[in-house]
Amino acid sequence: VIVDSLEVQAGWSSLNLTWTLPPRYRTCVGEYKVQVCGPQYCREAVTVNNTSYSVQELSACLMYTVKVTVKLAEAKWSMRSTTLKKMTVSAEALPSQTFRKVGLTANSAKFEWEVSKSFSSCIMKQLMLSTMN
Repeated sequence: VIVDSLEVQAGWSSLNLTWTLPPRYRTCVGEYKVQVCGPQYCREAVTVNNTSYSVQELSACLMYTVKVTVKLAEAKWSMRSTTLKKMTVSAEALPSQTFRKVGLTANSAKFEWEVSKSFSSCIMKQLMLSTMN
């Protein structure tokens, strides 16, 4: 048994999962195992009784792999599961206290700013503006 239409909505630090079963299995499956893995670790699998689950306290702008497995009526977990990859949304813009101009020419300006370590993988840290004459 494998779940149908696994959908994942990404938030800034969360993933909201929903799924369905093929019609013939909807009355004989009551539990699901949900596993969420980030780039360097997997969270402990969670058993849920309905066809949705929300994962909180994730890092922004990272790819997560979500796996949903059904529990069969014989109290055994299915050997097959549905897997989907989804990236959490980029962090909301925060004003930088260290914004500074580092270069200026007749037709360009270069700026830099520091970024919190927790967001360093997905936020722009440098910008160069130029005009062509």
